[in-house]
Amino acid sequence: MFYPQLVIAIVLLTTHSALSESYREIVAACYKEAGLTGDPDTLNFNDPDFSKETKCAVACTLEKQGVLKPDGSIDRKMEKEIPEEVVKDEKLKNKYLQAIEECHNVSAKEDRCEIAFLYMKCLYNSLL
Repeated sequence: MFYPQLVIAIVLLTTHSALSESYREIVAACYKEAGLTGDPDTLNFNDPDFSKETKCAVACTLEKQGVLKPDGSIDRKMEKEIPEEVVKDEKLKNKYLQAIEECHNVSAKEDRCEIAFLYMKCLYNSLL
């Protein structure tokens, strides 16, 4: 059984180093840009009250890491580098890679904030 905090932390990793300072700086900048406070590691993507501002902070983070492309699609190659380099547990790594394959094709008809949210929600639920 995976602990929700671990799942969230893994889902939110959009960098090569799990606790990289640049990742934390990007998250802080995106939260500030969206006017948010709080701990992004505690996000619950199944929360029906997940705000537009939080969705946009998630999109900002993914964009700055090169995972969310300007056309609104997910860069699977970039996203797959994360578990390959960060996740040591093979079972969890394979589950994460499978989730990326299943979740990368979110609707490009949505705005960038909604695309990022739907992608992360799919990953979040796939890893639970």
